[in-house]
Amino acid sequence: MQRLLWTVVTISLVVACGNSTTTSTTTASSTSSPTTTVAETTTTAAAVTTTVAETTTTGSEIDVTVAGGQVDGPDVFEFALGDLVEITVLVDVADELHVHGYDLRYDVEPGIPTEISFEADTPGIFEVELEASHLPLFEIQVAP
Repeated sequence: MQRLLWTVVTISLVVACGNSTTTSTTTASSTSSPTTTVAETTTTAAAVTTTVAETTTTGSEIDVTVAGGQVDGPDVFEFALGDLVEITVLVDVADELHVHGYDLRYDVEPGIPTEISFEADTPGIFEVELEASHLPLFEIQVAP
């Protein structure tokens, strides 16, 4: 009796959306009953997303900088009565910033921006200085 042996191997590879599936089918025939073996392997590729965090600084720009006893910025800031005063100061020494006339005091630390913020509700010309250093920084003029 003659044996008939034949083998069929089919391999399918499907790649879609980052997934791959491999299917292998083997069929063998002989004088005995046919045998079928199916093996399936699935590989999923994970998507890698990298997010770079941006450093965002909120608030006002630095209007006045003090370094080595030198003031860099406008000498005068002008506002109308009722305006919101917002001025940011950056210093290189710990001190107290004093807004004369309004009698506002702000502790300032080296390298940390300090925002002066208040309503211009009193007309006049007001000096702003580093109190302990006796260093005038600028004037605030409030027009009626």
